[in-house]
Amino acid sequence: MSAVPVGLPGLAAVVATRVPGSSGGVRSLAASWRRSGDRIGEGASLMSSAASSAPSWQGASAQAFSAAASSLSGELSGRAGELGRGAGVMDAYAGVLERAHGMAAELQAQAARLLVASIASPATAPACQVAATVITTTFNTLLSTIDLAATTTAASLGTAASAGPRSGKNSEPPADKGKIGRASCR
Repeated sequence: MSAVPVGLPGLAAVVATRVPGSSGGVRSLAASWRRSGDRIGEGASLMSSAASSAPSWQGASAQAFSAAASSLSGELSGRAGELGRGAGVMDAYAGVLERAHGMAAELQAQAARLLVASIASPATAPACQVAATVITTTFNTLLSTIDLAATTTAASLGTAASAGPRSGKNSEPPADKGKIGRASCR
């Protein structure tokens, strides 16, 4: 997404810009991955049970079946874990989107008020320029944060998919946790 112009010329762009991303859509996809992981985990458990379900079965074929079932059970468990980790990454990204959309709404309201004030009283425009610069710069930083979070999430999901089962911590995209101050030109 391209940046809005800085200062008074960018206020209308701040008001009109649709902030990208849908936290609800991302959370829904994460829930789907989690449910799929649960089902695959159930399959892994069934496969593990199958490996020992025929105690009267003896010989090389029984050993081969047991080894194959055990291996498949482990692979399925790993895939279930990958889906769970991926769901966690997507939930973290959805949190970034939720915070970003809330911050953007506040910035857009401030931009609208400031734009109206500068139009209603052109003499205040120079004083409004400072506040407009703060609003537009903060909005551009917010858009960059969303882009970075999306890129980080995509990389985390790509890494998890290509690396296969792994141990370690869940990757969480960065979040802009700063507060938005009120800007005024009065």
